[in-house]
Amino acid sequence: MSRRVAFYSHPLGSDELRSLERTLGDVFISAGPRAAEFEEAFAHHVGAAHAVGVSSCSMGLVLALRALGVGPGDEVVTTPLSFLSTGNAALHAGARVVFADIDPRTGLIDADAVEAAITSRTRAIVVVHLYGQLADLSRFRRIADRHGIALVEDAAPAIEASRDGVRAGSAGDLAVFSFNALKEMTSGEGGAIVTNDAGLARRVRDLAFHGIDTQAVGDPGGGYRHYEMLQLGFKASLTDIQAALLLPQLGKLAARRASREGVAARYDRLLAEVPQLELTQRIGTSSHSTFAVRVPFGRRDSVLTEMERRGIGCKVHYRATHIHPYYRDVLGFRREQAPRAADFGDRVLSLPLWPGLPPRDVDHVAETLAAVLAEPGGATK
Repeated sequence: MSRRVAFYSHPLGSDELRSLERTLGDVFISAGPRAAEFEEAFAHHVGAAHAVGVSSCSMGLVLALRALGVGPGDEVVTTPLSFLSTGNAALHAGARVVFADIDPRTGLIDADAVEAAITSRTRAIVVVHLYGQLADLSRFRRIADRHGIALVEDAAPAIEASRDGVRAGSAGDLAVFSFNALKEMTSGEGGAIVTNDAGLARRVRDLAFHGIDTQAVGDPGGGYRHYEMLQLGFKASLTDIQAALLLPQLGKLAARRASREGVAARYDRLLAEVPQLELTQRIGTSSHSTFAVRVPFGRRDSVLTEMERRGIGCKVHYRATHIHPYYRDVLGFRREQAPRAADFGDRVLSLPLWPGLPPRDVDHVAETLAAVLAEPGGATK
């Protein structure tokens, strides 16, 4: 049996356990004081004025668009090369999703394609910081301002990322981060929305709590006040249990990023000359959430199967959203509407990458991938 290399190993340990034990001994385990403590600390860490903890990044994207007033009759321009939740958020807000194609070197959304997709009905652009590398936020901010529309950052894997001196979360009207198990910090599931706009922060917070006026609920003056639902919202807050797991991790983010960067650099060196393999170009300071490579057309699934058979965990990030059956058969999208994203998604393969991944395992993954690619490949994708 070949040596196994897991696709991912979570970094939770004794610090998180002690923090969790403290919370379990308190009164609150749902949304309470530790969630508020985390929100303040996270906002400070990313350099934003406000942070609102939410149940997931997927839900956070819906809340962000709803807080911006996006609804029926509006259009949201985004990339199809992302997890499904990015495009789905526009649909859940009642809007029409418009996909702009990608830069085939990086996988990031292409600014020229975005500008060409904007119409009089466009209400927002959602950029995705794919694999933990930032989209060109300075340019997208200019595009959004020129057209008078909102800019949202799907910053799911990019807490520690920057580009041209700009950090994730600093250019969008709202930015949404993920605390899924595969992200830079984790509480299993969860997320946070950051903004510098106090009004947007309050709208997000109200929407995440059933549409109830949360400011009135927390008002200690004037005697008892009944809670009042002012709009249709959701139950999507971050819990104190999740916050307890997240708080100790904030101080470890830089070291974890550095460790992942070391793993990525080793992959780069080992795989640079492998025939039939194309590395994904990175720009700026990446968080290195994913190490994505591209294999020849028609071989991705057979390579994935063989890597798994040899004990190496691999995943696909991502098949393009617009070729999924729902988008194709129900919404009428066609592959040729974003062909570069579709082609990228048909070839991409993600290799094991996590803080502390031993160098000998990195070497083993690279050697195995090279060997698999050197074998005859006739299987279909």
